[in-house]
Amino acid sequence: MKKIDISKDVRKRISIQGWCILLLATIVIIIVLDTIFRALNKENNIESTNYAVVTQSGTEITTYDDSIEVTAQDDSVTESTQTIDSSIYNIVTKASSDISKGNLVVINQEHPTTFPDISDRLTNFYYEMGSGYKVSTFEIQLCEEAIEPFNNMMDDFYAQYGINYVTVVGGYDDSSTDESGGTSDNCSGYALDFKLVTDSQILDFDGTGDYSWIESNSYKYGYILRYPEANADITGVQYTPSHFRYVGIPHSNIMQDKNLCLEQYIDFLKQYNFYGEHLYVTLGNINYEIYYVQSTGDSTDIPVPNDRYYSISGDNIDGFIVTTLQ
Repeated sequence: MKKIDISKDVRKRISIQGWCILLLATIVIIIVLDTIFRALNKENNIESTNYAVVTQSGTEITTYDDSIEVTAQDDSVTESTQTIDSSIYNIVTKASSDISKGNLVVINQEHPTTFPDISDRLTNFYYEMGSGYKVSTFEIQLCEEAIEPFNNMMDDFYAQYGINYVTVVGGYDDSSTDESGGTSDNCSGYALDFKLVTDSQILDFDGTGDYSWIESNSYKYGYILRYPEANADITGVQYTPSHFRYVGIPHSNIMQDKNLCLEQYIDFLKQYNFYGEHLYVTLGNINYEIYYVQSTGDSTDIPVPNDRYYSISGDNIDGFIVTTLQ
């Protein structure tokens, strides 16, 4: 009897099945990688201020701390207002201590800080230092979201002028290091002080010459000159060209556009109460919504959009400012 060899046919079928499985697995991997890539791209369009996504129940399910690059064509501010449908918002509750936390807190003689615990926001500046400047000591701290924008600003300054003498000599002051009784802007965790340190000398930073670029362009990176000469009667502090403060985008752009110091800006935002008109700002192709919520004491219920990124900052006075991406 003639023997029939089926092994060759079986091997052929198994080989075909193997290739089909391999092709299917490759397709699945491509789909998964594409999904991850799209998600990362979406996250990379979020402004640098701990935005959170909220479920319908109001639970914060994830946070982001990414940054966008604001170029020259994005500098112009377009504003509009409209009445809000409050039904599309959920509630996040903030404690009374939270009013003294955030990138928009006003700390001055009239409104000293209560030194809330912001240790979870702080990072050691020295180890995050960019190449376009120096940091004087290992101990200087700053809220983490303010460091990358500062690095970007100083990298751009160095690329244009080739100077790296700017040295950060002051950052966060807590209750143990502050000598102002809680009235110093450095207690916010978002303020910086500069000097010029060359190979042979230490100089005051006066913001003149090539260094005027920093004041002129800081708003593009979320920073402001905290104590402008023209607003000394409002801030209560004389012109200080060496002291900068991170407030974040789009707030720095609006302040630049309207020529407002921080005290004036917070007063300006209070007209955009949640239950009234909100402020809408467009920078390039990015749209922001901003509104104010009055503090109600020990705890404050803050309406936040149920399907968009947002950040909340206290003002250290009597309320909270909500900034969202549309």
